[in-house]
Amino acid sequence: MEEIIASQKIEESLMMKNARKKFSAILAESQSIESSKNESFTDLILRNDRKTGRAFFHVNKQRLAFIVKIKSRQTPTFVRFQDLDGSIIEEYVILGNRTKVNGEYKIFGHWNKVPKPYRTMLRKGHLQISVSFNRDINVRSSLIGIIRKNQKPSKRFRVAF
Repeated sequence: MEEIIASQKIEESLMMKNARKKFSAILAESQSIESSKNESFTDLILRNDRKTGRAFFHVNKQRLAFIVKIKSRQTPTFVRFQDLDGSIIEEYVILGNRTKVNGEYKIFGHWNKVPKPYRTMLRKGHLQISVSFNRDINVRSSLIGIIRKNQKPSKRFRVAF
């Protein structure tokens, strides 16, 4: 119960009114070109597991806070920030900062003292996030998404309450 309350507080803090500082990403599966000749039956089942995810970010000065929501049967183990070429910039090992509710993992974290070049990459949409699962070291079963600035809804799509 405490984890759910904590997750709601973090989610609320990320959804602040200042849209300049909000970013998000939709995570999709990455496909590798490796051959699957030597895969075991278990690996084949895990490979066919459909994973989806969303990530929400809030930038405050030099700090990047994030929440990643993933639907998967596998356990997420790494969160990586990468440039568009796939070079890893920052990597987090997911230990106790995740919860699983109704088959959805929620991962919380923050990146302190983000260097200025990476903050610029973030604002320009040149930074991506990837999440890896279980024993995957080679990023074979990762979810990857490009971090984009949240757009304000246009006036014609706004709903008045």
